[in-house]
Amino acid sequence: MAKKKTSGLSESLIRYLSHELKSPLAKMEMSLDLYEKAFKTDDGRHAQKRAEVYDSLINNIHRLKHNMQNVLDLFSVNYGHIRLRKDDVKLRELVLRALGEVKETAERKDIRLESSISRNIPSVPGDSQKIYNVLLNLLDNAVKFTDKGCVKISVRTLPSQVRVSVSDTGIGLDAGSGHTNGPFAPFAERVEKHASPGIGLLVCRDIIERHGGEIRAKSKGRNKGAVFSFTLPV
Repeated sequence: MAKKKTSGLSESLIRYLSHELKSPLAKMEMSLDLYEKAFKTDDGRHAQKRAEVYDSLINNIHRLKHNMQNVLDLFSVNYGHIRLRKDDVKLRELVLRALGEVKETAERKDIRLESSISRNIPSVPGDSQKIYNVLLNLLDNAVKFTDKGCVKISVRTLPSQVRVSVSDTGIGLDAGSGHTNGPFAPFAERVEKHASPGIGLLVCRDIIERHGGEIRAKSKGRNKGAVFSFTLPV
């Protein structure tokens, strides 16, 4: 049964890999070319350029690692055995780290990144790396599907839980998108214009639900932005 389920995802997975892995590889290739030119013409004036190229390379290496982790998590979801560690998860630190990961892409698109984190956010029990993957997936998608405006992440303390929300001013969601349908379906697409088979949101839903939380999406419609939020028990 597991093999049959996995084979049903093979075509979409191949398309996902082609789309999501080619992009950072191409950027790394361009960065290396610029790096080589900067060294060949090094007269002391290219230190800043080398630093920028280096940062770009590191950023795209991290993105490749993140995309490959999504692939591994997809198979874990498909087989029904994502394993969670038991950490003392510090959400503020994870949010700031995830914002740093998407900063370069946001700046390149002239998109503002904003954050609003309540004071005294309590630690939550769970798997730090898995929750970080959720944060990075949501922020990465928000930046990807926003052409102008801003992406904002907020963290709030509620009775017995913490809520994290990622909002954007991008292309929005089709009517009817929500908790279990739309963007959280396997390889869902936000709108045809930006069709891009992905697995991040499917993995996000599984991780949050395995932590005893809930994840939702809402939008006023196409080109009106979207908000993805999840809760975690404290």
